Amino acid sequence: MIEWYFLEEDEFGTITFRNELEALNTVFAALKCVKKAKEEVVALNLLIEIVIQKFRLLEAADNVEAGISCDGDKESKLLDWARREGIESKLDVAVFDGFGRGLRAAVDIAVNDIVMKIPQHLIISEDFVDNTDLGLALNDFEGVIGDTKVLLWSMRERHKPYSMFAPYFASLPDSFNTGLSFGISALQVLDGTMVLEELMQAKEHLRLEYEKLFPELSNKYPSLFPENQFTWEMYLWACELWYSNGLKICFPDGSIKTCLVPYMGLLNHSLHPHVTHYSKIDPESKSLIVHAARPLNAGKQCFLNYGALSNSHLLMFYGFVLGRDNPFDVVPIDLDLSDSPDRLALIEKANLGLSHMVRGTWLIPFRIPSRLLTTLCIALMDEDEARSLTFSPKHNRMRLQTEKEGYGFLFSLLSGMLDSLGDTVSPEDGEQLEWDVKLATFFKCQQQRLLQSACSYCSLAYEGL
Repeated sequence: MIEWYFLEEDEFGTITFRNELEALNTVFAALKCVKKAKEEVVALNLLIEIVIQKFRLLEAADNVEAGISCDGDKESKLLDWARREGIESKLDVAVFDGFGRGLRAAVDIAVNDIVMKIPQHLIISEDFVDNTDLGLALNDFEGVIGDTKVLLWSMRERHKPYSMFAPYFASLPDSFNTGLSFGISALQVLDGTMVLEELMQAKEHLRLEYEKLFPELSNKYPSLFPENQFTWEMYLWACELWYSNGLKICFPDGSIKTCLVPYMGLLNHSLHPHVTHYSKIDPESKSLIVHAARPLNAGKQCFLNYGALSNSHLLMFYGFVLGRDNPFDVVPIDLDLSDSPDRLALIEKANLGLSHMVRGTWLIPFRIPSRLLTTLCIALMDEDEARSLTFSPKHNRMRLQTEKEGYGFLFSLLSGMLDSLGDTVSPEDGEQLEWDVKLATFFKCQQQRLLQSACSYCSLAYEGL
């Protein structure tokens, strides 16, 4: 969605690193299939070698330092448990500066090598929980759906020393440090940002959901839901676990469910992933088989990509923020033309819509999206000019004066957003503070930089017309 929004008609080439990686993998797979069907062909081998060289060029994106072995008691027990339960992996646990725990290559890994193989019986889903004693008991409790069941099951399983998943739950952190756990000081830093309201609404929603369940469940099933294990803090911990570690997995019957995948959940997010396809269970082996989308040298961290996520989403549900290079970090702009039905009809006819966005000017190439500028021009043009637009406005050359007014309006709008953020901050401002204040400060800094850059662009464009 975001990638297509910012792609202009006169632009060609790959959109993101992942887009280029997917294209290379498609070409590579096609060439390997042709090679199987034909005898040795020099030209074909040459093409395969060229594609491999292209993969190696992508390694320039890997600027993460090698990790330090993580051989603590929890990690050792997790690894032993994973091997006993049939998990096969070419990755081991390590600690990385700026990332915390992650997974690194234990050996050199080539394109399409199997990185990890996880048996289906270890994948925790709604169906799995439904067949446990807790899941069966909750069938009699009205209003408890699958999403809620997995949260309650996770809360109880965390405290079961003889659980099949005990080593996995023991390896999880005591706190996931997402935006949902922000304290008052961090929330104050976020004052003026859009994410503050989203955070407050999300937390209020979770609190209301919790209060629908407790203390009623503890009173009805005291042995299943002891009060000391099913507190609000424990419930929030389970929510953060599923938000930050949940993966969409496609099962052999075609159903797609959010699941916890032990061991694989240690893979960190990057815009330059090594793993891109990891969500379909192989029906023959009944395992989740993860392949490498590009080469990875031994000792280097292996990444996957959580999706096209903005910094506000990453802050709220994952507990980290990317720097300036996040192409999916945008500021949404929603226009209201309910009092101008004629202009609204023109915008709908042009398939432009009223929901738009801007992003940082450091992302090359940069321009104010034509969809946004055209929509503003239609909203600002006089009645006679609006009536003269008899075909798609995307193909009209707007009057320079109207275009100038569009840039001026957008500058005023973005400046107002920037002013609402308060005094300019820098990442160093939160360096010596608590984790949540530090993270909130870094997020706010990125938002200010984005808005400042877009304002500067609009100002220059306005002066140039």
